[in-house]
Amino acid sequence: MTNQPELALNSWAVLTLLVDDGPAHGFAISTLLARGTAIGQAWSVSRPLVYRALDQLEASGLVHADPVGPGDGGPNRRPFRATASGRRAAGAWRCTPVTHLRDVRAELMLKLVLAERSGLDSAELLRNQLAAFARQPGDLATGAVPPEGTPGHVLAVWRYELSTAIERTLTALLSESS
Repeated sequence: MTNQPELALNSWAVLTLLVDDGPAHGFAISTLLARGTAIGQAWSVSRPLVYRALDQLEASGLVHADPVGPGDGGPNRRPFRATASGRRAAGAWRCTPVTHLRDVRAELMLKLVLAERSGLDSAELLRNQLAAFARQPGDLATGAVPPEGTPGHVLAVWRYELSTAIERTLTALLSESS
């Protein structure tokens, strides 16, 4: 997508949670993104990195900090809320496919987990992802695999097998969402 902000994956996770859940303070967001949580099993973010993401999002105009208020039985908290441009950016990010196989485990999985958590249909993302990977040439399919025992052979076979497994998984998830 053109004009999509350059954000770290941590920032996308924080922004998407603010869009989905409404205003929240950093501690509450970090609790959702902690290791072992439903989201944290796909992508966990430490508390300091949540606050760094909030600073980056605020500087980018994607979130706005409300005034400091009393916390629930704890210290005062500053809630953040997504701006209109933040909501648009998160919506676009959700359905933008990843460009590299290496990004499937982190970014694509995070997008799918966040969509599932919010009860959103991920069919558009799955279709976009399948189309994006279909446009990439398959090394083994094109005969571009270096001979066994030469540099690049193992990597080419690995990429082919990984892309095949990803395609099967995306296709299965898409059929489930229909």
